[in-house]
Amino acid sequence: MKYPSHVIFGFALIVSLSVLGSNIAKAQNTHEPMTVAGDGNACELNAIHLDNLMNMARESGARIFVIAHLGRGETSLYLTHRRLHNARTYLRRFNPEKIVITEGEQVAGLGRVEFYLGSELTLIALVARGGDLCVNCCETEVLGRLYYGWGKKDSRSRQKQLQHLTPQSNNRSQPSQQ
Repeated sequence: MKYPSHVIFGFALIVSLSVLGSNIAKAQNTHEPMTVAGDGNACELNAIHLDNLMNMARESGARIFVIAHLGRGETSLYLTHRRLHNARTYLRRFNPEKIVITEGEQVAGLGRVEFYLGSELTLIALVARGGDLCVNCCETEVLGRLYYGWGKKDSRSRQKQLQHLTPQSNNRSQPSQQ
């Protein structure tokens, strides 16, 4: 049976539009994670994105996963613990039972802290070599003391204990105590 050309054209148009529409819908459901460079604007941007992440997690009921990765040339797990501490401290307003915090493998380039909402990567916070995750530039003086890199310092005994737990650490990769 032979169909007129306008029927074939109409059918092809309908198929094309339905395929295009499904691709647009898929593109809207997936998004690239935000990446915050470890520069002078990092504190404010990290804080904004983490506040949004907590709001989305409250709405969806999903867990927040935090994974810290050392960067090239960084060897101290102490540095990873400091970065995770800052992330945990900032997320203190969210239900702690819905937060999973862990260490990841070393990555090429800058160190990073990745934040997932459920299984979806939503934020990559890059961190300067040997630096702490910055999330607190606008916090009050009292709250600022809770974060590394702005006011929090380990006692000497705690520093030695952490260095003992991470035998591969060296003094060059240790973040400076302020």
